Amino acid sequence: MPGSPIKKKLIVVVLIVLITLLVISICIIYPATKKISGLKQNIENIQVELEQKYLNSQKLRRTMRELAEISDKVKMFEQVMVKPGDELKIITELENLATKNNINQALNVAFNDKGKAPLNKFYQLSFINNGLFEDHIKYLQDLENLPYYVIIKNIKFEKRKSSAVSTQKDPITLTFSAIIYAETE
Repeated sequence: MPGSPIKKKLIVVVLIVLITLLVISICIIYPATKKISGLKQNIENIQVELEQKYLNSQKLRRTMRELAEISDKVKMFEQVMVKPGDELKIITELENLATKNNINQALNVAFNDKGKAPLNKFYQLSFINNGLFEDHIKYLQDLENLPYYVIIKNIKFEKRKSSAVSTQKDPITLTFSAIIYAETE
């Protein structure tokens, strides 16, 4: 029975099945597996790209919020700083404040220009004011209400003794220095 026709047919059928499975594996399963793995890689790449775009959009939203805040602060600083050429307006405004508050004022103004940086240009103001204490307080309050910042340094009240005894209040001398920042050009 070594060469029985059933065994031969069985071997042929098994070989045909194996060859068919091999052909199916090579022609269908392998390309499909390769395509699926390629799709998986593409999906992972798209997922990473979408996550990066999402993070970038979040950063952009945060930046836009911060930009709005910064724009508001820039507008505030623009209002705080004096524009070039407004020196006479400032001096006149300070003299009018002194007159309004019954203050005798001696004012010296110097412009300091130490470079192009925003806070390197400013007006240095030196005040020697004479008047009653209450008038000085009102003057300082009015100074705070100006449309720009007057940064006061070295404030000093000095009361001079009068030679005669009187019922009137003695004038007080108020000396201080201040700076007002100027816009850079």
